[in-house]
Amino acid sequence: MKNYKYSKILTKDFLYNEYTVNKKSTTQIAKEIGCSSHAVSDNLIKNDIYIRTISEAKNPMVSKILTKTFLTKEYIKNKKSIYQIAEETGCIATTIYNYLKKYDIKIRTNSETHSKWDKILTKDFLIKEYIKNKKSFTQIAKEVGCSQNGVRYNLIKHKIEIRDSGEGNIGKNNWNWKGGLSSKQYYCSECGRPINIATALYGGSGLCNYCAYLGKRSSNWQGGKSFEPYPLGWTKTLKESIRQRDNHQCQICDKLQKNIKLSVHHIDYNKANLNPENLISLCNKCHTKTNTNRNYWTNYFKNLSKEKIYVNN
Repeated sequence: MKNYKYSKILTKDFLYNEYTVNKKSTTQIAKEIGCSSHAVSDNLIKNDIYIRTISEAKNPMVSKILTKTFLTKEYIKNKKSIYQIAEETGCIATTIYNYLKKYDIKIRTNSETHSKWDKILTKDFLIKEYIKNKKSFTQIAKEVGCSQNGVRYNLIKHKIEIRDSGEGNIGKNNWNWKGGLSSKQYYCSECGRPINIATALYGGSGLCNYCAYLGKRSSNWQGGKSFEPYPLGWTKTLKESIRQRDNHQCQICDKLQKNIKLSVHHIDYNKANLNPENLISLCNKCHTKTNTNRNYWTNYFKNLSKEKIYVNN
């Protein structure tokens, strides 16, 4: 019954608007509706809606950049590797590979690829970069434009001893050493809770997860409406009458009231509107969900009310 209910919500029009037009992720949609991200993905497939790749999800411009003309120029004419193109366009190598296949652009064989890098990854070059300069597979591969396996292959080919994974990469010997910043403890600038280095220094807000979304910083900030007082008519008797009308059952997930009383929700989010038609019973979990995507839930409950009127008649 639960899957049937979500399939009524996750319609083709709804998913196209939220996923394709508004660029929301399957996780975001799932959180707003209260289902799993797999349920959203299943309904995208069911409704024949194109699902974005990881690279497209991170960068919506990927599909516009990776045209057949662009890939033919970079991969065929300029002889760039899949890894070089991926690095330049900000996506992963698998995405470049998939687009090459999509456009029927012939992908170079391993032997063709190795012959190209053999001229660059010579024994002298690798001894200098890998042994003397202590560079890693990743650094050399990134600088040259090949894969890490390509670097490893040529090290073995030239009988150059490969370091243990941790050798030469600890503390100040690591190429990415930043003065021991990662070993320090950082704290939220507002409440003093511990936070990680990324939040403190690298593009983060310097605030903990709680403070970062508090009050006006919240994407759902409504100008402080939640602090407004309820009218005198908002009584226990009124709320109990709504629960009884709804058979003590959550009107989203059908959960029955047990030890914890159901919440009574204002459909139009206006505390002053105590019309019974504007009130509906919800469990705590579903009531929390209605704090996001308010336009959607307002329309959802209005349609639900129309269905009830139709059934009762």
